[in-house]
Amino acid sequence: MALEGPDRLAVAVNRSLPGVGPASLILAAPPAPVRPLVDGIPAILLAVDEDGDGVKETLWGQGSEAGRLAAGRVVRYRYQEGRLTPEGAVEVPAGFRATGAVLASLTKGGGRELVYIDADRRLVVARGRIELWRSPVRVGGGGPGVEAPEPNLFARDLDGDGVEEVLVPRNLAAGQGFTAGEVVILRRQEDELTLETLGPQFDGVVSGVAVLGRTPPSLLVAVAKRADPRGGGGESRIFLARGS
Repeated sequence: MALEGPDRLAVAVNRSLPGVGPASLILAAPPAPVRPLVDGIPAILLAVDEDGDGVKETLWGQGSEAGRLAAGRVVRYRYQEGRLTPEGAVEVPAGFRATGAVLASLTKGGGRELVYIDADRRLVVARGRIELWRSPVRVGGGGPGVEAPEPNLFARDLDGDGVEEVLVPRNLAAGQGFTAGEVVILRRQEDELTLETLGPQFDGVVSGVAVLGRTPPSLLVAVAKRADPRGGGGESRIFLARGS
């Protein structure tokens, strides 16, 4: 994300401490020396591109209550001189979670919608507090418990029609944990939103996805294969599929 202009880059790192709850931090990103800019933030952080210019320059935060994310309570923050200052509430549905979420332009000239994975692992499209669409199948997954962080979502106009598509990891459970994953794409076809599988199924949990370049774009997928399906041990791999 860009904190203060495109040359001032930073990374929002979410973490939760036992008995404490969210204690997230913001790190300065290269080419600046990597160091904490703000630490101990009592919220799950989400960097978003609110104006659609392709730069995530706005920071949202969602705190917790009784060990769960505070329903429908999201705050917009401003960073200045090593401090985060609340700038007001963000309107989101009660079921919104800042883990696994992105803003996307899903209609031409129609503003930006909030796309997120809810506690039931359904993909939801919303505007303000209003849910517009919910997926018939589950997506995301990969960690134990409903409050575990979901894989990241990635929005990009892949075909140049002025409407963005959203890439969504979907992990498949077998036995006591998630053992395989794939990438699905949320796109608008005529007047409907649809989910389609993109590419092969991976032997491991899809933990992240992104698109690199534009002409043609390439798909980047991060996959973690665990030695124990319940977590712990294993290896991570990065897959790059070049566009044509």
